Amino acid sequence: MTWVLIAATLCAGVFAGAAIYVNAVEHPARLSCGTELALREFGPSYHRATIMQASLAIAGCVMGLWSAWAGSDAWLASGAILLGAVVPFTLIVILPTNHQLIDPALDPRSQEATHLLSVGATSCGAERLEHRCLPAFSPSTGSVMNVNETDLRPNMRALAMPTLISEAPGDEARSRA
Repeated sequence: MTWVLIAATLCAGVFAGAAIYVNAVEHPARLSCGTELALREFGPSYHRATIMQASLAIAGCVMGLWSAWAGSDAWLASGAILLGAVVPFTLIVILPTNHQLIDPALDPRSQEATHLLSVGATSCGAERLEHRCLPAFSPSTGSVMNVNETDLRPNMRALAMPTLISEAPGDEARSRA
């Protein structure tokens, strides 16, 4: 069973490495080329990444759960479940925005295209989560109420990825223009 655990760990490591690369390198570089080019490049990149990332997450989850079952290891099972959880998260939170980005009807010169590309870059899906999946539970009334997007947006932006990554030389001048 050791080989299954090694394969599961390899899947998780490659998945994490690819996710870090896309968020820290590829998408910021794509955005620095302008909205039109970024949008044209997004479609083919998205399709290839989807196949790779989904395969790694599912295979890693299945092999991790198999190893956890064979070794009676609850921590390993937890890690495998977390790796597999990226699939439903992606389907619920990220997929709607990505479908809008690859829609041929989207005008590459529009503000909407710029916004959709920047939502993925600035919040790693947190803003999409805010809009689609974040109703607030009110303990005083025991009911679910909708959250106004302006209530949370400043806090979400404070957690944004670009604040953690320094801009490449020349990006400052482009962002001011």
